[in-house]
Amino acid sequence: MAKDLESTPEGAVQPPDLKTAEGVKSFMSGSASEDDWNLRCDQVQAANQNQYPDFWFPTVMMTGLAREIFAKWEGTD
Repeated sequence: MAKDLESTPEGAVQPPDLKTAEGVKSFMSGSASEDDWNLRCDQVQAANQNQYPDFWFPTVMMTGLAREIFAKWEGTD
């Protein structure tokens, strides 16, 4: 078994690296609801010294990612 997966329970998926723009984009894209989005935001902050990383606004907000995800929940995508 790969070293980085040793502590992962069988069948669990390793989350992406929440300290990179690519990882955060991937992680947030999987949000299934507003509550899920909020929990994921908390996890991103926790991984980045309890604050949003510098790339949060340009990566999540300015690219339209947040708007796209919100529209999926509302059925308007």
